[in-house]
Parts: sequence; C-alpha cells; structure tokens
Amino acid sequence: MVAQAMEAIRARIEALDNDQLLKELKTVGLNIGPITSTTKATFIGLLVKKLYKLSGGEDQPDNNGNADHQQSELSNVNSSHNTTPKRSTQETPSLYYGVRLRNDQDPQDDAIAKTPLVFGHKKDLEKYLKSNKTARFKLFTTKKDAEDFSMSLDVTSTSINTSVVEAEPQPRYHGPSRPIISQLQRSARNGLLEQYSKLINENPRCLVTDYETPVILHEGLRYNAMHFAAHYNQPEICSFVMEKCKDINFWKQIYCNNDPKRSHQDSINTSLDRYLNTPDKMLLETPLHFACKFGFTEVIKNLLAEPVLQRNCKNKAGKTPYEIICSRYTNDDIQQVKESIESLFTENCYVPIYRCDDNVMPAKLGTPCKLLQLDTSLNENSLDKTLSPVDPKRIVRAYAGPTSPALAKQFHKMLATPPSLEKRRVYSDIKRRDSEKGIERIARSLARDMHVPWKEYWKFVGDYADFTTPDGLSKLEEYLRQLKEKADPMEAKNDVTDLEELVANMETMNLSKQTENNLTPRNSVLDNPTDIESHGHYFLAGKLSALDLDVMRAINQEDLDGDKYPLVTQWYHKVSSCASIDIIGDRYKMKRILFT
Repeated sequence: MVAQAMEAIRARIEALDNDQLLKELKTVGLNIGPITSTTKATFIGLLVKKLYKLSGGEDQPDNNGNADHQQSELSNVNSSHNTTPKRSTQETPSLYYGVRLRNDQDPQDDAIAKTPLVFGHKKDLEKYLKSNKTARFKLFTTKKDAEDFSMSLDVTSTSINTSVVEAEPQPRYHGPSRPIISQLQRSARNGLLEQYSKLINENPRCLVTDYETPVILHEGLRYNAMHFAAHYNQPEICSFVMEKCKDINFWKQIYCNNDPKRSHQDSINTSLDRYLNTPDKMLLETPLHFACKFGFTEVIKNLLAEPVLQRNCKNKAGKTPYEIICSRYTNDDIQQVKESIESLFTENCYVPIYRCDDNVMPAKLGTPCKLLQLDTSLNENSLDKTLSPVDPKRIVRAYAGPTSPALAKQFHKMLATPPSLEKRRVYSDIKRRDSEKGIERIARSLARDMHVPWKEYWKFVGDYADFTTPDGLSKLEEYLRQLKEKADPMEAKNDVTDLEELVANMETMNLSKQTENNLTPRNSVLDNPTDIESHGHYFLAGKLSALDLDVMRAINQEDLDGDKYPLVTQWYHKVSSCASIDIIGDRYKMKRILFT
C-alpha cells in the first residue's frame, strides 16, 4: 500500500514542468535552488516523501535512518549551485541511459523497483553503477525507450535449462602479438607478399579483428596494411588484401561453426569498406589519397576497381584524392603521369559479350556500358527492343573492364573490326570453328595485349573468373580439391556395373563377354588404365573434354606456381600431355594413345 500511494504521488509530480514543480516545493516549505536536468530527480523524490508524510502516511526510512537526512540532502543540492555549475542550467540531454536490474536482485524499496531508472548524463550513470554492479544499462535516443528498457525483464538472468543451450565456441584464432604486427608492417611496407600471405594464412586475425575491422599496423598514425601498400607503392599487397577480404573460404576459416546458408556478404562489404575508406590519424587521408599524391598508378588502378571505394573523401585540408594527384611526385615525367592518373578517375566502362545457355545462336558483342548497366543477370532482349520476344535470351557471359571509356571504345573497335585483313581472317576462322568459346578466346587474348581486366563465366565454378589472376586460380584449385576428395579410385575399380562392362565391350566392338585377341581397342585418351583408375579426378568433367581444353587455354602457364596451386599445375600438365591445341586449325586435336 505504501508503495502504491507513493507511486501515485510520483506519477502526478513527474507530469509537472519546472515552474509547477518549484511552486509545489515552496508550498510544502522546501527551500530549494534552481531546478535543472541534474537536480530535478532529487527534488521530485524529496517532494514525494514530503507529500506522502503530509497526507498522513508514515515517514519512509532513508539511508541515515532519520528525517533530518532530507534537509541535509537538500542543503547539499543547494550548496552545489552556489559554485560554478559544471553543466548549463538549460542543458537537455540528447541521449538517455536506461538501467535495468536483474530479476534476482532484490531492491530495498518496492517503489524503486517500479520506478524506471533513467540517467541523462554518463557521470550520473557511473556513480549509480558503482553501488549496483549487477545492473545493466543501454543507450537510447528517447527517454521513453530508456524507461521501457528499465522496466522490462532481464531475459539473460531468467532460469533456463543450461543442458540444452550449447556453450559458445572458443575462437580458433586470436589477435596478432606485437612481434607479429611488426612483421606484418615490414612485409606490407617492403612488398614481401610471400611472407605477408603466409602470416595471413596461418592466422586470419592478422588481417581483420573480431569486429571485422582492419588490423592496425601503426598505432600512432592508425595505418592498416592498405595504407602501407599505397604509401610505399606495393600493388601486389594491395590486391592480396582486397582479394582475401572477398574470399569466402577466408571467412569460413575464421568462423569455424559456419552456417552453410550464411553468405558472409556483410563481412566482405564491411572489411572492404574499412580497408579502403578508413583515414589515417594525422592528415585524415585514405589509401587513395596516398597513392594519388605520390603518383602510384598501379595502386590507383587496383583501388578504383572496387565499387565500395569512396573517391571523394576529403583529408584534413579539405582536398579529395583527385585534387592532390602527383603533389608529391618528383620525377620529370610528372605531367604524363598526372594525365594518366586523371584518366583513371573517369567513370569506368565495360564491354560485355552476350551468349545464350544452349548456344543455339552465336554470341554477340555488346557496346561499351557503365557499371550500373552491366547487370550479369540482364538479358539482351530487355535492352534491344528490336529483338523478337520469342528469340532466345542471351545473357552476359563475359566482359572486359573496368577501364576508361576511351580504352573500352578502342577495345570494342579492335574486337568488332580488326585493323588488318590477316587478323580478320584469323578471328573469323576461330569463331567459325569454335562456336562455344571462339569470341571469348579472341577477346581474352586482346584483353591481355591491351592490359584490360577480363572475366568470363565458368559454369562448373558457378562464377565469373579470370584464370590468369590469383583469385581465379584459387577458385580452380578449390574445385579440383573437391573433385579429388570425392574421387575414390579403389571403389571405382572394384565396383564395375553392367553398363560399364557394356561400354568396355563396345570399345572393342565385341558384344560378347569373350575377349578376342585379334581385336584392337579404339584409340581414346581415356584408354590408358591410369587415367581411368587413378587419374579420373584430374579432369574437370571426370574425363578429358572440351571444358578442360577451354580452361587450359584461359590459363597463362607462366602464372602457375606449383607450391601455391599444386592441383592446378598437376591438372594442367596432365591435360597438355593428352591433347594439343591449334588456335587456327581444328578445335581440338587429340594425341592418339595406342596400346603396344
């Protein structure tokens, strides 16, 4: 009953404004100082106790056990305003701290338990939490939300069946120590890619923290690896960091209990954004600022290729990266380098190639377009209104870019109308003999010569890839690794079905189960027993096919590293030993493997 009566009085008093509250306090004979956001709660509590006592209720015991404590508390509040106040008397808190007590915590007063605990200043909150160490708080922008939080139940302390709840797994990796950070800094600064990648592969937390933020390699300047790569012209480190952040297997390695339905796209976007757009602590410059002012063209190309990059971030002097191009460049060719970098800042363009899935119609070269227009799920029929609705839908299956509009236009012209008659004949012959990948082969070779990025869709990988880059080779290495894990040579050898036996007999043109000694098997790449029994997983489709030769054409043999990509290297040599490729002649020429 006491708590209900005081709660009713408190509800009425809290509805009063400062002037009305001051009038009520003077009516009951309380001599007070100015009412501010800091002192209002105290005055309300004193007034509630005074009104309850005047209404005939018993005096509530306070901290000192006597009623004189009210007057001393009041005098302390008044005396605090005789000095210079720490906060403005007109200050209204913009943030509110709601405090919630644990369910098993027994407050001394029922009125306190039913009163929302809300603080407008952090110092008041800290003072309260020192005496209530089990309380929990949360920050809100409105007082109403803070009050609702304070009066809600603490679900974390309710009784639950602990036998059902699984314990949170311990992290597999921990943040790097100071010696490791020194090694990371030295590797990023000097371009030691092998050493840097080894540290990242051994511990992914050397690249991102538990909060998916970049690992800081220089505390004073707040430099991460991208700052060092851009400052010291290390494009390989720059590319490695971005490719690693976009690698799904990298995030699966971090999160050991990975949900197969989880795409990690949020983690990829967050890490890329913070690596590319985080300014340093001294001049507030991003990695793009560093690369632009020192004139590092290759680093700028890598950075501008990322859509998440913010090009117009301003440094401490209010300058964008474009405005400080070559400001710290000291060589004689400064004008030439500056013009080449400025051309990179023009909006990137792409040259798409459209193709239908069943190849019933030839591929078509699209006109240069911008990034927003390059939607790989967009079909050509929706762009060209002259096409019939019944025509097969051709979708983007390869594209060159991103690159400057001028270079994209030149690439399109070179591909559509070759400059020499000889090249026209060669291009026409390739497209005529290779209807499935002919135009992609030509465009791929042209992109290498013109140093234009190139990607094409590979159905077995399920993604766009360039097998001349580390990212593309990593995808191929992962696919071959999965094939090798699925392959079981002993099972394949022992488990021979009737259909397989029939195929084997058909190879010798013998439908009976008796083997004729005078018959010679048909020549085939897969007639070699080693290919069938132990090397089936070397081929992308289980046996040598056009797919293997298409992928082999897309790989630059000089890029193969047996240590980094052992399965790709082994597969490449196996395919090249079984078939020879003539770019002008027939599509595929298989070497005859005869039994002797």
